[in-house]
Amino acid sequence: LEFWYFLPNISSEIILARRSICEEEDEDVVAGVSETSAMLWELVVLTSGHLELRTNDGSTINSISTKLKSEETPIPCEDKNTDPGMVSLPRDDGYGGWNHVSLLFSCRNLDTPEQCNISLLMKGKLITSSIVSFQMPRLNTDENACAVQNTVLLFGLGGLGGLRFTEIRLWSCLRSNDDIKMMMHEYLDIAKTKKKFKVAIRKKTSLAGKSFILKPPSSGETNAFLDRPRLTSSASRNLDADLAISRYPEITSFANFSSSSPSAVDNNKDEILQSPAVKMNNVGIDSAVDETIKALASSINSDSSILVSPEGYTTSMHESPLISEEIRKSAAAALVRGPPAARHFGGNRGGGAEVQDKRSNACNICICGSEKTVIFSPDKSRQYPIIASGAIISDSINGTEYLCCFLAKDKRIVVFDLQSKIVVVELQMTTKLNFWRYLSPSAHGGTLVFMLITPAGGFHWMPLDSSPRPRQIWKRGKELQGKKIVSYEEGGSNGLPGSGCRTTIALTLTSSATSGDPVEAWCIAINSGGGSEQLCLSTGVLGAALFNPYSSIAEEFDPMVITITEDKADENSVNIDVSGLLKNPISGCLEKGERIAGASYLRMSKTTLPQPTMAMGIAPSAFVLCCEQFVAVILRNEGSLIVYKFDDNKSSTNFNVIQQKKLDRYVVDASIRLREDDTCRGIDIIALLCDRENLKDGRIVTVSISDNYSS
Repeated sequence: LEFWYFLPNISSEIILARRSICEEEDEDVVAGVSETSAMLWELVVLTSGHLELRTNDGSTINSISTKLKSEETPIPCEDKNTDPGMVSLPRDDGYGGWNHVSLLFSCRNLDTPEQCNISLLMKGKLITSSIVSFQMPRLNTDENACAVQNTVLLFGLGGLGGLRFTEIRLWSCLRSNDDIKMMMHEYLDIAKTKKKFKVAIRKKTSLAGKSFILKPPSSGETNAFLDRPRLTSSASRNLDADLAISRYPEITSFANFSSSSPSAVDNNKDEILQSPAVKMNNVGIDSAVDETIKALASSINSDSSILVSPEGYTTSMHESPLISEEIRKSAAAALVRGPPAARHFGGNRGGGAEVQDKRSNACNICICGSEKTVIFSPDKSRQYPIIASGAIISDSINGTEYLCCFLAKDKRIVVFDLQSKIVVVELQMTTKLNFWRYLSPSAHGGTLVFMLITPAGGFHWMPLDSSPRPRQIWKRGKELQGKKIVSYEEGGSNGLPGSGCRTTIALTLTSSATSGDPVEAWCIAINSGGGSEQLCLSTGVLGAALFNPYSSIAEEFDPMVITITEDKADENSVNIDVSGLLKNPISGCLEKGERIAGASYLRMSKTTLPQPTMAMGIAPSAFVLCCEQFVAVILRNEGSLIVYKFDDNKSSTNFNVIQQKKLDRYVVDASIRLREDDTCRGIDIIALLCDRENLKDGRIVTVSISDNYSS
């Protein structure tokens, strides 16, 4: 049981809460202050300003500290050095008086059902815990189990003027102190009561529990006389940081991360992101986005075409209707604009040891708003009552997906377990977040990994580790200082199994803050010491990606790299080059190897399509998507797609075109994944295309290419 209460004064003992056994005909009787014959327990505010829980067996626990029990207790106040077991009373400045209390009841591992281990928490801090005993009044032992079902909770007995209650929560599970402390300042939707004491926290029609970071009730949803708790700001609130320090040990000073307790919910109105800045702001989405978004996923196959491409590959294209026909225009605009400091679909994953298939979430887009976060994908769409400035989602790891949310105002990153609907961990930051994305588990120890790039460099963050602190894997050299991160990916492997596995190479595309400036491609050697060995592949690329065509490889390897550049001899052509990466055995420096394969591609169109406003800007000009031997190249501003297959045999290396497609619309973002069943094997290329007539709208297009085994 937990709740907030406002205490105007303490003239005598105040009964905050009492649980009593009650038959229907006794309801008026048990509500009396002096009627304790049916009482099981009660929580009382003493005249000293401390709390005391009493049972009908005479057991008590209270919030009086050991050093104060033998002394005269002070008058309650809001001074920083006040005993944490003291309640708060109103101050002259208009603050104070609001208190939060939690009672945790557990009968596990106790001898009899009349015993219970009770913990008392005040404002999220554990004050005391003890085993107490009860007597079941007016009943024998055999009737106890039935009697507990016929109980009532009474609040504010005695009718003290000005005593107020809000956010009364009953939980059917034993919640941890960390969870209570995290959620005590947040607002939850009203729960649905069943059979008096049983409470359903989630609505049956909801997709997720309501125990997330929600905005407070609007003025129309609360009684006019019951004001919300007047909590002090996060800067002035005296919060206990023990939890944060223990969970997030001191981190290397390069990133300037710091650990602190979570602050109150962000109550400011959403601010629409207008420019592709590194600083993260709230991404606007209309609050009316609801389950109709699911219809978009189901209608993706409504318009399709099938053709046979060269080399015997079967190709089909499925196009969805306009996004704005399925959801509100503001939500469609948020999808096109995309998340801040991240790619819509995350980015290429084709340079690592894992294959990206339909089980991955590489084709999801997370959009956040004032009331909820929507996870949109071609296959399904979900929504959660989480308020955030931006979010990214992981793949399913052991049956669980993790949503990583950034709260810009509080400079916090919070990770949610979407299956258990709990907060896993949170990180307080004191530096800018330039770019972030989810990485495959093979990137670091076979566990959940998020990449965080700051002005200091790149960090792997493993929220499920026993010490969930970001670990620096590379530093920004002077060449990368001040550069905007356009995209980021990792590849290669050190060949170690299990928790020892690591990626070896990172590829990042950078540019200056000025739109239209050339995009640079940098490879960075990754090592456990946070090394910063960097190689500039090109100062003017259209796009680039890491490439590993040998998905079954189990030993140590470095990936290949694919670059897309303008043909200097022919402005209508672009060059696609596949090269190796190696380390000089003498100097240890990272070097670009010989050209392994490549092609020259003649542009399909000279017309530049209209471009929408996006959080990450219009760079890079081309996407390179890799999956096993398949390489898809997309020229965004002309809406063209070309797919190659890399064949490496003993005699030669071939890089053959297997499909060309004109999409005719600007490509906002795209992703690739493996598709395989009993009859065929191939790839799906998922692209978000901008509508030419309305740049704030778009469609999802899926191009499927497969090779029938029978052929």
